[in-house]
Amino acid sequence: DAGFQSFSQTFAVHPCEHEDFSRSGILPGDHTIDPNDGLTLQALGRAAAEADGHLAVEGGLETRLDALAADGVSLPEGQRAELCLALDGWVAEVAATLAAGIVMVSDYGAGARDLYGPRRRAGTLMTYRGHVADGSPDAPYRDIGERDLTAHVDTTTLARLLSQAGLDVLGDTTQAELLAGCGLEDLLERERGRVPNLAAALLLRSAVMRLLDPRHLGSFRVVIAGRGMTGVPPLRGLARRTGTGGTRHGSG
Repeated sequence: DAGFQSFSQTFAVHPCEHEDFSRSGILPGDHTIDPNDGLTLQALGRAAAEADGHLAVEGGLETRLDALAADGVSLPEGQRAELCLALDGWVAEVAATLAAGIVMVSDYGAGARDLYGPRRRAGTLMTYRGHVADGSPDAPYRDIGERDLTAHVDTTTLARLLSQAGLDVLGDTTQAELLAGCGLEDLLERERGRVPNLAAALLLRSAVMRLLDPRHLGSFRVVIAGRGMTGVPPLRGLARRTGTGGTRHGSG
């Protein structure tokens, strides 16, 4: 299993590969390591799943796939994906704790149609060691304990679970659009007049640009949900959305 980076490194995801067009083709990923061939991913059969005590996981995966299908998302044959079943429990805990206010989740992620689409056919599981990224299939099983493992957040599923838990999903945007809407560019202009020299001004501008750069941190997806927000003015951070690729849900 791998963990979400930033959002929560403790959330496990289940790497899966769709071997045919039926739901039963997506099961927890088993792995065997051959000294000559490296890592080979295999789909666990039901008998193996029973033997290893994975039926609960398999059922959770099928439930998640049913929900994605209801949103019009299906995985083509050969598609690799990482499904996070721990989201359900986390959202339930948040909903039970939040009486009034906002919950904001920010991380690398995408809506389900994009996340499980042809552009990410190999999935999003990545490892990092010494600031070097490695997305090769065998990377999670090399240098055990010395790599950070990450996977993208499915913002469609996250928004749906938040809505089902009784929260109002207020928006789905990018970090760049959120910060721009909150006035980061205006703040930069004000602070530039206070820095002591040109070098400090350039460092300040570079730091802000890293937060906004759509090729890097600026592409973080941000999902915002709330409760008890009736009468509260619209959130400034959602004012500059140019097309989120997400889904707005309501608690009804």
